Amino acid sequence: HNMYSVTKAIGQNNNIVPGDIVSLSTICQSCHLIPHLGPNISWPLSWNSANVLDLCNSFLLNNWSSKFAYQTLW
Repeated sequence: HNMYSVTKAIGQNNNIVPGDIVSLSTICQSCHLIPHLGPNISWPLSWNSANVLDLCNSFLLNNWSSKFAYQTLW
């Protein structure tokens, strides 16, 4: 599939997830993330578009979502 894997950062002792502020001017496009659980594992039925980013820890970055995405990532 040639897609990059993206994994959430793990919170530290005080449950604060490390992060950074990104300037809006440095963002050139949105991205399409696909939840990734591994082979032969079904997605939980409780996941939906409102909560999947909070509940899943690993995603594939879809470089096939558009020609621009493909050219940006490759």
